[in-house]
Amino acid sequence: MRFNRTELIEDANGGIVLLEFEVDDTTLVKIDPPGMELNPTNPGTEPNDSFNFTLEGTFLGRTKLRIRRTDNATETRFWTNDYDITVLRVTGWLDLAFTYSVATLVAIIYINMGAAVDTRIMTQTLKKPIGPAIGFFSQFVIMPLVSHRISSNEFSTKVSF
Repeated sequence: MRFNRTELIEDANGGIVLLEFEVDDTTLVKIDPPGMELNPTNPGTEPNDSFNFTLEGTFLGRTKLRIRRTDNATETRFWTNDYDITVLRVTGWLDLAFTYSVATLVAIIYINMGAAVDTRIMTQTLKKPIGPAIGFFSQFVIMPLVSHRISSNEFSTKVSF
């Protein structure tokens, strides 16, 4: 990540500023270095120089990054705003190959199922559609109601996505 030094050393009073980096979930992200010193009076450095540190994602997920600034001259401390960090996985060629191969196999299976349908059985079913009606009602009415009832009894806390 890249930050501008002027955001963090505005009120440094000419002293060294210590920065500490912290994330909510340390299992998702490793920070290198975990802290650093900024010296606004160091000759040869401009006050608006930027500094870098590395966030290495170790697991998929979301967390928040905070930077704590400590001014050595006045011993004042404050946290910056939270920065949202999301660790994602890069899609590779193997993922695409798997997706396309599964889509191709499913298409072939659907074509074969369509070719195996007997028109005589299909017309008999459409004349008395009791079986498909019971299946439709069960899948789209009874199953959602039963699963909602079970989940509301099983989980006492509200689950939101």
